[in-house]
Amino acid sequence: METLLDPDLARAYRVVPLGLRAGVLQVAAADLGRPGLANELAFALGRAVQLVDLQSGEVEQLLAERYPVSETKDVRVEEDPPVKLADGSTSPEGNEAPVVRLVQRLLEQAVEAGASDVHLEPFEDRFVIR
Repeated sequence: METLLDPDLARAYRVVPLGLRAGVLQVAAADLGRPGLANELAFALGRAVQLVDLQSGEVEQLLAERYPVSETKDVRVEEDPPVKLADGSTSPEGNEAPVVRLVQRLLEQAVEAGASDVHLEPFEDRFVIR
């Protein structure tokens, strides 16, 4: 069943495939009220899609079971000492706000890993970066 829908697409749209019926992919959606959802999925998948109503919590549980996030990393921001330049002044990088350093390191890691994009997913009890 999981092969019917790419994991990134399933997570992005918060949908889970339930099966095929007469060539139409039946998909449970966490947000049936999202305008154009069926059309967007049909376009992305190249096939007809029928949305099926499930409780949002059920869809989230199925997503977690069928498409687990395989790798998560803790990103820690440490205080960097100011960098001394040749003229004796300090560089601005050492004095940047922690969130600026966090974003900079996140993007550096993404580039090193060869990522084409970065997904930031806030949840009630955690924050996932993929």
